[in-house]
Amino acid sequence: METFITRKIVTVIITVFLLITLIMFQGGCSTNSKITDSKITMNSQQPHVVIVIGEDHFYGAIDSMWELAQALQSYYGMRCTVLQAVSRTSIPGLEALDGADLAIFFIRRRVLSKESMQHVHDYLEAGNPLIAFRTTSHAFASVNKAFSVSQDTSPVQSKQKNGAPAPVERAPWPEFDRQVLGGYYQGYYLGETLASVVPKMKDHPVL
Repeated sequence: METFITRKIVTVIITVFLLITLIMFQGGCSTNSKITDSKITMNSQQPHVVIVIGEDHFYGAIDSMWELAQALQSYYGMRCTVLQAVSRTSIPGLEALDGADLAIFFIRRRVLSKESMQHVHDYLEAGNPLIAFRTTSHAFASVNKAFSVSQDTSPVQSKQKNGAPAPVERAPWPEFDRQVLGGYYQGYYLGETLASVVPKMKDHPVL
């Protein structure tokens, strides 16, 4: 079973890039998408893909990622859970990563609580696969340093005894790009992009 799931995950990683290219070429999904619930579930034995959307700038992540989830479900039988940010500081449901076989991130500048980020750290430190799109290079880096410890702007807030929102400890991760993706994002149009293959991985199926 583990070998079967591993092969399925490798297949998903390879095909997901082809699917997203096709989706963006076609202009994303229509407004009457058949997917209306935040979770798409199928046979529990199928690999579980968690798609995390935290980008609402101008890259169309919400449209393309929902379309991708539908394609993975319809054509490859994946179980997909789609999570969407509700604010700059909140992406509800990240505990879904605890049972994910593959994570797909399309996130831009979200500074989440320490508790939420722990699910991200645990998933990645376990050596699980990640596909990261575009702005995910600066997924957890904020231009506002005050977000390191701030008031929670998400719909659900803890309260102090006086009724005021309690400060929430934030866990920005500006090093995510270098430590996880091996990139070096420094802003737009700076420097050049160099890519190389680690010799011992040259025969890996993804490459």
